[in-house]
Amino acid sequence: MCVPKIKEGVVYDPKNKGSILEYAKRLKGRTLGSFVTSGEINENNKGGFGQVLESGYFHIENNNDPVPDFEEAGIELKSCPMRKLKFGGYSPKERLALGIINYEEIVGQTFEESFMAKNKDLLIVFFLYEKEKTPLEYSILNTTEWVFPDVDLEVIKRDWNNIREMVVNGRAHEISGGMTFYLEAMPKGAGHERDLRRQPFCDIPAKQRAFGLKNKYLRVIFDSLKESEPVIKDISDLKNRHIEDVVADIFSQYVGMSIDEIIKKTGTTPSNGKDRYASMARAMLGIKKKKIDEFEKAGIQMKTVRLENNGNLKESMSFPHIRYKEIVNESWEESELYDIMTNRFLFVVYQKGPDGRSTIFKGIKFWSMGEEDLETVRSVWQDTVEKIKEGDYENFIPISADKISHVRPHGRDSSDLTMGPDGKMHKKMCFWLNSSYIKGIIKEIAPESTTNNRLTRRFLKKVN
Repeated sequence: MCVPKIKEGVVYDPKNKGSILEYAKRLKGRTLGSFVTSGEINENNKGGFGQVLESGYFHIENNNDPVPDFEEAGIELKSCPMRKLKFGGYSPKERLALGIINYEEIVGQTFEESFMAKNKDLLIVFFLYEKEKTPLEYSILNTTEWVFPDVDLEVIKRDWNNIREMVVNGRAHEISGGMTFYLEAMPKGAGHERDLRRQPFCDIPAKQRAFGLKNKYLRVIFDSLKESEPVIKDISDLKNRHIEDVVADIFSQYVGMSIDEIIKKTGTTPSNGKDRYASMARAMLGIKKKKIDEFEKAGIQMKTVRLENNGNLKESMSFPHIRYKEIVNESWEESELYDIMTNRFLFVVYQKGPDGRSTIFKGIKFWSMGEEDLETVRSVWQDTVEKIKEGDYENFIPISADKISHVRPHGRDSSDLTMGPDGKMHKKMCFWLNSSYIKGIIKEIAPESTTNNRLTRRFLKKVN
């Protein structure tokens, strides 16, 4: 790549943190083209913006050195593409890569020697990704310095140790994004066989992966945690326990209690709307706001599960409605559904009492979808994309297909429509996780269901 020429000759000191940060602030609300003349940028290269940011604006070399970009100041420069949401706000387009995982090296490293040696102090440049524009034309939304809080570092260290343990145990090929909280072993590459790598304690090749910050964690950085509240107030709670252990201990105090008893114990007044059971879960955790700090950062999806008194699931689990115009232009790993399904889930389980009127809190279950089941969901997603492209909105995969997931309406009524890529209005649909599949996940919490189909039996074998 030809190094672009600078338009504005403002000098900064690359050895001084304050000077670097002030120089970065000039970018907000502008484009790189405001400072840099056009150079030879590879438009198909995801790193195009980052490369021009480094060489064209900051005048530093593009490299893969194991030290920060601004070595003397101890700052690593990162850029993060954002997508504008339809109903306002922004969301990260992808995870933020912090360094390729070397399966051979990680087994002999400490956490401090790993990717953290380079990424202790980050300067993140958030920009608005727009497909039709070039890197020089992207609007820069904001810049910020991010030094990981001590509580977050404890979580990230545990995430790193979990990934390392998978490699040490010869299971690098089984690593998935849902097994960690803030730090993810994200797929890196085109997804083909050439991206497979040897691992030291197993003959099975593993996907090339990189350490990366999860989308949800990045969004928290961007939004500055204005609307969230932490469960963990004291870092000492994490010294010998995971976040999940702390959360489970808090919930355990309420197992077997009715909703009325929980209300009395927590001193809260939950809503009577759709959010009622979620608000009860937050009350048990001592959270007054709608967002939970640790869950936002980790991308933990809290889902309430309601059972009938016979143990049967009240309904399948729905997700946001399908945006027809957007989904046909996405790849699987860039899709909204992939982002959801690779997150960690917290199922909060309630069941109707024997009288059929009271509701009892049964317990919780943290869970991540395995690779095999994720592939099944991918097939449902792919089928849905192909049918939308063909203009077929009547033959999506139904629940009767027994494929873990299905597609069906989730609108208010038949008049609840949204536009497809054909320019016509179509009934709103969404992806669902089948009730039998959810029942299998929470089997250890809930009593035996009268539902006993093949899918449930297969999943129960996995989780037990």
